[in-house]
Amino acid sequence: MAVLVEAISVIIRAERIIEIFSDWEKFKTTIPNRTLCADGEIVRVGFLSPAEVEQFCEQLEVAGLIYREHGKAKDLSVADQQRGLIYPTPWLECGKIPWKGSGDQLITACRLRGSELKEVVVPDDWEWEGSLSNEFGFVGTEADPWGEAN
Repeated sequence: MAVLVEAISVIIRAERIIEIFSDWEKFKTTIPNRTLCADGEIVRVGFLSPAEVEQFCEQLEVAGLIYREHGKAKDLSVADQQRGLIYPTPWLECGKIPWKGSGDQLITACRLRGSELKEVVVPDDWEWEGSLSNEFGFVGTEADPWGEAN
């Protein structure tokens, strides 16, 4: 299977969550919003700002997950809806695919590399209409109103 990627998504290997947290419910208490979705192989939590992503990744690292090692993502990775994976992630594939077979409704999704599962999992209340996949827009800051700094 695969998981939806919208805005900026933290993607985590499901097996590592169980190893570190030993309990799915315990892991779910770390999720700060309603963007969680999981396909049994990987887990996704979405955020709107890099600061939120950084804070969540730091929280996961404190728990024992490793974000980067030797220049590559290890237990978790970060994917941007428009740019794809932020760091090389040998265990993950990410790209644009048609939502429910519709060529004019593209979403970004990630899946475990080599996975045979084809379905895309989305958060419980997610719908195409009104989604960031349908109406993507970047909100700049006062210092960078066009979102061009990098």
